[in-house]
Amino acid sequence: MIVKKLLPLKMATMTSLPLAVTLVSSIGKDNKPNIMVVTYVTGVNEEPPMFGIAIRPQKHSNSLIRFSRGFVINIPTLKLIKEIDYCGTHTGRSVQKFGQLGLLPIKARKVKAPLIAECPINIECQLDKIVKLPSHDFFIGKVVVLHVDKKLVEGKKNIYGVLLPKFNQLDFVFSTFLDYRVIGEKKGTAFQEHKKLNIGGICL
Repeated sequence: MIVKKLLPLKMATMTSLPLAVTLVSSIGKDNKPNIMVVTYVTGVNEEPPMFGIAIRPQKHSNSLIRFSRGFVINIPTLKLIKEIDYCGTHTGRSVQKFGQLGLLPIKARKVKAPLIAECPINIECQLDKIVKLPSHDFFIGKVVVLHVDKKLVEGKKNIYGVLLPKFNQLDFVFSTFLDYRVIGEKKGTAFQEHKKLNIGGICL
């Protein structure tokens, strides 16, 4: 018999799933860019492509995104783990994180916030709407430009025409003593593994 244990409800969002580690850049009316770590981030629509990020109202980046109506989701690598942790533990109200950490801001093509040069993927998002939640504000942004380091994608193709890079992308796992974990090795191929079951039916 499988026995289940009931945990506090807060654990559902805090520990049930690995959380992607992203660095979200934003900018305010003083033209000073900021970086914050956002782990509540997810794709929410395909056509047009849209992302959602959840940020507490008291966070500095919350007001910056509201002002500039845009943000950039930057996907960092393991090499930036110290810088990531700094951005997650210091507020942009008192520290200029780009300068303090020696990170290079690159002018975005369509939003006011800069890209982080050291991150291999940068997703420019124009703010579409804000959903007020009890503890967080959920910012939904339409993807307007997707940047990927050229050296990581040249000559690499998949069924969609391009293969995004394999690199040391990080997850944040609350359930294992607040670990940063690198996404692991390939274990299978999506849309192919089900064939091994030898079960009939109509594919979606």
